[in-house]
Amino acid sequence: MPNIPANQQSTALTRFPARQVWQAWGKLAPLAFAVLGTLYSIITPILEVSDEYLHYPVVHHIATTGKLPVQQPDIITDWQQEGSQPPLYYLLSAAATFWVDSTDYSAVYRLNPFRKLGLSHVPDNKNVLIHTEAEQFPWQNTVLAIHVNRLLSVALVTASIALAYQAAQIIVPDKPAVSALSAWMMATNPMLIFIGSSVNNDNLMILLGTWTLLLIIRIVGEGLTTRRSLTLALVLASASLTKLSGLTLVPLAALALAYDLIRRCEHKQSLYAAVFIIATGLGIAGWWYARNIMLYGEVSGLSTMLDIAGRREPGFYWLMAVGEWRGFWMSYWAWFGTLNITVDRPIYLFYAGISLISLAGVIVMIARYARTREMNRLVLYSFALLQVLITFAGVFRWTLQTHGSQGRLLFPAAAAVSLLMAGGIVELIPDTLRAAVLSLLTAINLVLAASIPFAYIQPAYALPHTVNQVPPEAISIQSAFNGLEIVAVTWDNNPPVEGGYAPVTLYLRASDTGSQQDNMHLSLSLMGESMEYLGGLYTYPGGGAYPVDLMPTNVIVEDYYRIYFASHPAPDNEIGLLISVQEWDPPVMTPVQGIFDNAVLTSGLLISDDGTVTPVSVDYVP
Repeated sequence: MPNIPANQQSTALTRFPARQVWQAWGKLAPLAFAVLGTLYSIITPILEVSDEYLHYPVVHHIATTGKLPVQQPDIITDWQQEGSQPPLYYLLSAAATFWVDSTDYSAVYRLNPFRKLGLSHVPDNKNVLIHTEAEQFPWQNTVLAIHVNRLLSVALVTASIALAYQAAQIIVPDKPAVSALSAWMMATNPMLIFIGSSVNNDNLMILLGTWTLLLIIRIVGEGLTTRRSLTLALVLASASLTKLSGLTLVPLAALALAYDLIRRCEHKQSLYAAVFIIATGLGIAGWWYARNIMLYGEVSGLSTMLDIAGRREPGFYWLMAVGEWRGFWMSYWAWFGTLNITVDRPIYLFYAGISLISLAGVIVMIARYARTREMNRLVLYSFALLQVLITFAGVFRWTLQTHGSQGRLLFPAAAAVSLLMAGGIVELIPDTLRAAVLSLLTAINLVLAASIPFAYIQPAYALPHTVNQVPPEAISIQSAFNGLEIVAVTWDNNPPVEGGYAPVTLYLRASDTGSQQDNMHLSLSLMGESMEYLGGLYTYPGGGAYPVDLMPTNVIVEDYYRIYFASHPAPDNEIGLLISVQEWDPPVMTPVQGIFDNAVLTSGLLISDDGTVTPVSVDYVP
């Protein structure tokens, strides 16, 4: 190393080498997301990411029929309301997988009728689908098509992070730490990775939203050119053909063009840009909106979509939506599955901490730029903030119409959010501590993002344990229902506090004899001493993972549940557990006959608080 005087070493190390380090670090962020996204896509069972089980059927329908879905609110389809979405993402995904044989779709797409969407406190029935060994690697047929589509989504969001890094470099060319941190904040957001590794049209919208931000920053910061006008027109048209929320990018672009017009007074070029945008939008996306008018009598198809998705209850207003903010914020960072898998409280506190710190930093940063009259940079940051606010306004409007309070819907503006957060965080860190603090922050984000699929997502879908024998404290049942044997049960029948639950563990065994039906399921009910219903659940064995026809035979499965009390029992009320096996032929549920103590059992078994097992016949089995 050259002999540099001590008073010049820090300057030498921070000017050139440090800048190269920050730039190299920022360029690694897209690669990190690609690796993490691939990891999430492999670990998360197919179609278990948010609305993925609704998005993929649209892709399958287009790939196999060559036609777009036609929505009819009175007809139930696999894609439900997602068939009302603009089709660009689905067309791209179908083009990527049309060659895959998906004739086994109906066998793979086996929904769990007892799935518990949005119930993160309940340990059972997290799974939307019934999963089988057909999903194991090497992937084939429909499973292969889903994974190909997932990898396409990973590629789209990876490209988004590369564009986000470029946008940050333009805004703060003299602060490579901000550019690098913004890319890493985006790349290591666990929820963005989760959505970005699934079949979901949000992923194309993330790319187009980020691309729009980059173009707007270039137009505002460097001026409008013919190439930028044409590219912006193509991106906006593609966004309007990807999601209805893509239309929210149009006013943002209009403001950027207006700003450029006022600043440079290039009326002809601005007029050409507006004409390009309108003409391209009509040429690329106009047919879709014309189709909506012909099929549904409305331009957007939104009313038909809401008829299928379900509207808010009459009288719902904006102040009530504000009450859903906590879930909205959680689902921006870490709320997995179908909003039924959460992480531990310290992780949420960590994300809350960096959110609040960055917010404070953004306020300080804006005040400093205003005070020092760095107007160009202030304007560029303002357009990033505008994208966040306009996107949020669109999501809020959607939330007022249907149950859609999900922070992930802000992801088309994730680049802007990450940029603002990074700018705010760096603003508050002294130069001497910047490298250490940002390295630690990135390391924590990376560790969390890499560990969450193993610590929280994978266990939520794990199959129940098998045991060689039941514990000695278990109550022996020894009752058989068409090849399903209830061997024993343990449960806590002490009346809990209001809103509590009774833990129940069944010990089940399927035999290779009998006539198991794939629609056979368990009914578990808490009953009062007068046989009043106190709470219960329906489920396939294995917490929803094992329809009887898929259970391993001749082994004992340990099956744990929490049965929540629907009504709080009186302190002196003797509580019993009613167990029955039923067949479900929608909408009718019929008790399955069983054998107990060498006698035919026609309804169910009641386990009293003293462990006595009694066959019962009731008029209503909950």
